[in-house]
Amino acid sequence: VNVSGRCVSPPINCFFITIVMSHEKHIFLPLSSSTEAEIVSLQVVVGERVRKGSLLCSYKIGNEPNQSMKCSLVGFVREVMVKEGDVIRQGDAVLLLEEHCDHSVVAFDLCAICGLNLKSMKKEADEDRLSMLHTLPQV
Repeated sequence: VNVSGRCVSPPINCFFITIVMSHEKHIFLPLSSSTEAEIVSLQVVVGERVRKGSLLCSYKIGNEPNQSMKCSLVGFVREVMVKEGDVIRQGDAVLLLEEHCDHSVVAFDLCAICGLNLKSMKKEADEDRLSMLHTLPQV
């Protein structure tokens, strides 16, 4: 600060960096080496957000009743690699999923894992999130 009370140093710019934790993963049916499965129905489309427990597809092995494949990750469907009626074997990917942070630990409306500002996402259910602050007043 100079004598006139004005700041002579250049202003300091502050940057907030959001780390997006994402990884692409191929999703496979749980098949043994000699088993074939027919895709009966697909429940997701490219670009759709999926959560743990989301139904991805239904499939049939031989004469057994239809089985459902549920998602074990959180993310977005990047590519659907099969279509209804396709017969697949062990090692054939069903879809490509871009895994994202599920924002399960929150402090002051920010994800404590990736840093995303969750204030605009308040509409989503908060029951899967763990608040890092229990009784401390916000500063």
